Amino acid sequence: MAALEETLVAFSQMVVDFPEIGELDINPLVCTGDSVIALDARVIIDREVALTKHDPHQHLVISPYPLKYVTTCVTRDGRNVVLRPIRPEDEPM
Repeated sequence: MAALEETLVAFSQMVVDFPEIGELDINPLVCTGDSVIALDARVIIDREVALTKHDPHQHLVISPYPLKYVTTCVTRDGRNVVLRPIRPEDEPM
């Protein structure tokens, strides 16, 4: 299961990093022990996206964390603090 999880995360990252990927088909994906092997795969590049300039992550349904709203400030007593939007992982705090 750990190898499958790593493979799925790697594919997800590939889709995030390369918006030019229009379609990705892997069939079958074989998991044996600690290895995962794609026996057949097909990647179709979206020519229009590949040839045009676009904003990073514009192609994603859910945007990554909005770094443009992260600010560092100094309090009156001289401490450095970071102001940022709340993240889902902040919930337990």
